[in-house]
Amino acid sequence: RDREGVREEDNYLNYREIETLTPLADKAEVDIDSSFSDGGERQLALEYFDNLGSGEYCDKSVVVSWKVQRIATLAQALGCGEQQGCPERHKKRDFDKVWQLTYMYWEVEDDDEEEEEDGGEETDAQRALRRKKKKRTITFDEGWNVHGKVIKEHFQAQ
Repeated sequence: RDREGVREEDNYLNYREIETLTPLADKAEVDIDSSFSDGGERQLALEYFDNLGSGEYCDKSVVVSWKVQRIATLAQALGCGEQQGCPERHKKRDFDKVWQLTYMYWEVEDDDEEEEEDGGEETDAQRALRRKKKKRTITFDEGWNVHGKVIKEHFQAQ
């Protein structure tokens, strides 16, 4: 763990982010990865998706402390735009919000292969019922889907 907030690769001091995460990391008994820096949103996203795709992050939480001025850029690199619930911009002096991104893998099932239990053909009534159910169902593209939300935490005194 890099307690002093010094990044070995560029000797960049990053105390605030390290100080923000240290109590949580100590409580959870995990190390802080301080290898990413400003402008490294794409690299962080690539590593995150590698770990997500391998299953390493399944049913786990990942906490990231990032510069407030670049948090929207990071969310976009992680696939979360306005349609997914992440704002396009974040106020520079707003330190009172947590951005939560949730990833879910959605596998599309092929309904056309389903047949009656007795192995017979689908009747017109069954086909109509299946189509009606499909229209009411929200569908996602197969693969990873992300949903984001920004939560006001009331850290700052009013």
